[in-house]
Amino acid sequence: MSRQPQWALRPPEQLAPDQRAAFQRRREQLLAAARTVIARLGPAFTMTDVAREARLGMSSVYRTFASKDDLLADLLDERLPVWLEIWARHEGRADAGQALIDAMWEFAELEHRDLGMAAALRGLAFRQRELVEQSARAGERLLAQAQAAGELRADLDYGDVLRIFLMLSEIADEHEWRRGLEIYIAGMRPPA
Repeated sequence: MSRQPQWALRPPEQLAPDQRAAFQRRREQLLAAARTVIARLGPAFTMTDVAREARLGMSSVYRTFASKDDLLADLLDERLPVWLEIWARHEGRADAGQALIDAMWEFAELEHRDLGMAAALRGLAFRQRELVEQSARAGERLLAQAQAAGELRADLDYGDVLRIFLMLSEIADEHEWRRGLEIYIAGMRPPA
């Protein structure tokens, strides 16, 4: 197990104002570089790839992010509020079944715009448990409303909604994943 250098442990709030500003600029530069690298390489990227893309030295990288997981956690922090916004846009609609389906399409399109990022972040949900649980509760509420209205099958659970995204994330071809989601959604409707 590697040890973090002492300077990597110094929190930004303990820095002087000009150092804090430089830290924030470097952080944004590294996050932008990471987005580019992850889009190209997916979860197999290294911190060296990020440093090269940002045109910074490794010491600058590790002064900002102590590990690859810390970098990914900051990227996840950006993604989770987007998930909550999607649920919020559709919650409370009169047509709860269609609202859930519309939200599912938005999630699928978000993930497929950047499959590399989706794959890189997939294993980090435990680091943001509260926001992930908030997102799950919003999805569960929408599903329950749709089921109560008879718009979706009563035997569905939120795990069924999540499973389709895990399956679709393995399909890069746009026509194929869209067709897969259409078929899955058709199966969510109650029998006629």
